[in-house]
Amino acid sequence: MKKAIILLTAISVMGYSSIANGLDPKHNAPITCDNCHVSHSSLGSGMTNAKENATLCLSCHTSTGMAGKKPFVDNMKATPGVMGISHAWDVPVVNAARGTSYPTNPDLFLRLDPIIKGRAIETSADKKSVKNISLEVLKADSEIVNKVIQFYAFGVLAGGTASGGTASSVTDSSKNWAVNDYVKYYIRMSTGANKGKARAIASNTGDTLALLEPFGSVVAAGDEYELLGPSYANSGVIRKVTAKTVTDGDPRVTITAIEFEEFPETPKKDEKFAIMGTDAKFGCSVCHNQHLQKSEPWSSSGAYISYEKDPVKASNNRKFLRIDTDRSQLCLECHSGRATPTAMNTRVWHTGEKKSHPIGKVFAADSGKGLVPDVATAAQFNAAPLEHDMTAQTGTDKRYGSNSSSDSNLTNNLVLDPDGRIACLSCHGMHYTDSKASTEDKP
Repeated sequence: MKKAIILLTAISVMGYSSIANGLDPKHNAPITCDNCHVSHSSLGSGMTNAKENATLCLSCHTSTGMAGKKPFVDNMKATPGVMGISHAWDVPVVNAARGTSYPTNPDLFLRLDPIIKGRAIETSADKKSVKNISLEVLKADSEIVNKVIQFYAFGVLAGGTASGGTASSVTDSSKNWAVNDYVKYYIRMSTGANKGKARAIASNTGDTLALLEPFGSVVAAGDEYELLGPSYANSGVIRKVTAKTVTDGDPRVTITAIEFEEFPETPKKDEKFAIMGTDAKFGCSVCHNQHLQKSEPWSSSGAYISYEKDPVKASNNRKFLRIDTDRSQLCLECHSGRATPTAMNTRVWHTGEKKSHPIGKVFAADSGKGLVPDVATAAQFNAAPLEHDMTAQTGTDKRYGSNSSSDSNLTNNLVLDPDGRIACLSCHGMHYTDSKASTEDKP
């Protein structure tokens, strides 16, 4: 099962004595919670003073707004190959012409708009139906049929007993975990000095979990723990709604049976779900977590600094990303067709035309780091990339983030991911990208 973590952000709208602790720069002082949120009679589902996510963000990100230094207006929205300097927002997330699909990460999926949420009261013994699903009132069965449904849950995945540890790590010598299989999952201590406390997992070896932040006390041998994380592999299309009942005075519907395309797993009782139509819109917070700066970004300068290694230096390049994007992960959530094995070679569409540059390929040799070009014709890809004036980039770093003496613009450089591979963001920019190699991309 693919793994990810749902980031849960607690937002207090009743008191503002700890604003600086709840928001990361630049979304901290003088911005306060009530600039975006309202306690009662809110227009948006997140208790926001604007119903649509993009509308809320653009209330500040205008030329005359509080975020006037980084404005976004409709004529910036990109139509690839035609116009625009920014990835489009407030547009359908599913676009056959662009090969886009729903993101599978629940932290992204659940922020599409519109969305219907509920939970399964009872499930069947197979992978094709669920009984007694509770959800908000719908006007007609037709509003559900042929819509995408995705299940998600957050709960205990596994447990064990520590054989030792520190305040910042937990070791269980009986385990043989896959390396980094639990990154950004959570561990919660069930016994011992840290009982009831949970911490995010920064990395793991076969038997040791390294924590993003330390516990208050050292983890001792014999301390019991639980590993927490989401389940969201089940995603499909609703094909038939056989019956439903409406309870008077209660704005909820109970659907007695729904048939789906077969899921990878049988849905679980009490598992939460979201139903999404083909009109689902792509908004700012699908990619951006407006409260948190920790996710690893793509660096156009080529200098990659891990947040865990140096939070201060790393934060200078943060962009409030919802998930790590140092390897173009955000792009591939919706453009998942680019992550297939065939996409690692020159892509050929149904017309037979070659239309896509390969991604995921090692670009250039680096004996010091053991990199060997794996492209079909290595000699074509084994030279340093060029500047816009055809002079060579001078950097020796495997990410090619340095300029020649004739160019000071970092945003026109080819930048590889931390593994030395070509990724989406090696060539593409997300915002304020004018596609002119001689100019610097910035607001």
